[in-house]
Amino acid sequence: MSKCKMIDQSFVGQMGWIMAGSLYKVVITPLAFVIPMTWLGFSSEQIATAFVLFSVPSAMNAYIVTKKMGGDGEPGAAVIVAAMFLPVLTMPAGIWLIRSAGII
Repeated sequence: MSKCKMIDQSFVGQMGWIMAGSLYKVVITPLAFVIPMTWLGFSSEQIATAFVLFSVPSAMNAYIVTKKMGGDGEPGAAVIVAAMFLPVLTMPAGIWLIRSAGII
């Protein structure tokens, strides 16, 4: 069995966690900041900027930090890689949503 197949099989049981972590990073985190910012009276430019900043995926150095601290770096790297593709869909949808809600 090649090494690639072994790696693919190791992530099969963790795909739910990987997708949950990715969605948390690019969907839940931005909304967790946009909603309170709206209540606190931030301007629409500040809210849009915060939404975009919190919607982008984590830096790849998070993998290095996770490994150095003794964590499970491979699933963390998988979350980061999956989160790199999601903003293509979630960022325009999120901007449309907060614009439709009249926030920006």
